[in-house]
Amino acid sequence: MADLETLPQRSMPMPRLYTIGHSNLGFEAFAERLRAHDIEVLADVRAAPYSRRYPQFSRDALEAALAGQQIRYRWLGKALGGLRSPQGATPHTAIAEPAFQAYAEHMASAAFIDTLDRLCEGAHRLRIALMCAEANPHHCHRQFIADALCVRGLEVWHIQNAQTVVAHDPHPGLRLVDQQLVYDRHSQSGLFAFEDPA
Repeated sequence: MADLETLPQRSMPMPRLYTIGHSNLGFEAFAERLRAHDIEVLADVRAAPYSRRYPQFSRDALEAALAGQQIRYRWLGKALGGLRSPQGATPHTAIAEPAFQAYAEHMASAAFIDTLDRLCEGAHRLRIALMCAEANPHHCHRQFIADALCVRGLEVWHIQNAQTVVAHDPHPGLRLVDQQLVYDRHSQSGLFAFEDPA
């Protein structure tokens, strides 16, 4: 009988997670995007899962409408939601927006880590999309959740429309320090013009 080390290793597909912003879409256009990408679970990462301007995306209405599409709804906003407040000095100096600095600090919390671990485990079995309101993931805390997922070895794809998904690009200021995400990498110009990056 062959040792495990000598058996040919089958490459397992990398687990994949998606993100989506509901923006000002009608529910049917939103649901079309989820169906087009075979999403089975919508994980709502809004801190406040309600919208007066777009009531179709308030928690109760959205959960009921998604059930009609055979898509499960989960609210994860307590652990993964944005709207965090800065708590003083931060190591995340490559992030300009104070609210995003505060979110980066929150990513070291037990609640964030535990919930992200559950998402990673779920991504091995289900097609999950993380939803917030902002259409552009780079203007949303989804970019930081996506960074944390990529560090854990997942692929993250941002749903643009029914036809298009875009692979996540980690924040340019990100470094991994003792398994912690730190956003402090700054690009620096040279002293002379010819040293500046093209």
